[in-house]
Amino acid sequence: MSSQVQTHDDSNENKENEFLDFIVSAGVFGGLLFGIFIVATIIELVM
Repeated sequence: MSSQVQTHDDSNENKENEFLDFIVSAGVFGGLLFGIFIVATIIELVM
């Protein structure tokens, strides 16, 4: 499968990989922020 894509053109594949990396890192970052927000809310409710 990968050999087929490579014969086509690598530049497009590289852009896709960078886009996926961006989505993953953005998702992790958003998840961390969301987690911190939830923890802060729970702490405020408990206090």
